Amino acid sequence: MKLVVLISLFICFTMSSQYKYEREFRLNVEEVPISAVQFIKQFQFKKKVKWYGEESQDGKTFEAKTYYNAKKYSLEFDAKGEILDVEIKVRLHSLNKSDQEMIKKRLQKVFSKYKIKKLQLQFSGKELLSRIKVFEKTGDYSTSFFELVVSGKTGKERKLFEILMNRKGEIVKKLEFKVLNSDNLEF
Repeated sequence: MKLVVLISLFICFTMSSQYKYEREFRLNVEEVPISAVQFIKQFQFKKKVKWYGEESQDGKTFEAKTYYNAKKYSLEFDAKGEILDVEIKVRLHSLNKSDQEMIKKRLQKVFSKYKIKKLQLQFSGKELLSRIKVFEKTGDYSTSFFELVVSGKTGKERKLFEILMNRKGEIVKKLEFKVLNSDNLEF
């Protein structure tokens, strides 16, 4: 009996982890962990930094969004204010030709039709800041992942997905966006 319950729980968790649930909301700087605020202050961004809270299938995080060198930056922190990753919004045509082709070929294998809604370079892990500095100085993004939001057709339905792709073109994570039901009337 215990084995059946464990298998059932595993199946439920595995199935639920294939969906992207996200709720983003604006925050005042006073609502953000102080270590995250101090981390951002060291950069002295010229543009205003806007803070957001995000609740998703992975838990609660904090996000700082700003523009730097004509690019949109998003810096994500955990609940304690520790940096998780930095995402930089880019256009497909700004990538080198081999990466453009690799991304297109991978998406063609997954979807019968697709449209890239958003593309970001994602930097995370050790030496995060030094990798971003290299990108800013040289344009080298070889240490990043690609995070895409794709409207893709599988079968007869078109759905929205978040895809994390490594530099080899392998899909590390693919989550279908799901709209959360709300008990509140929304106008």
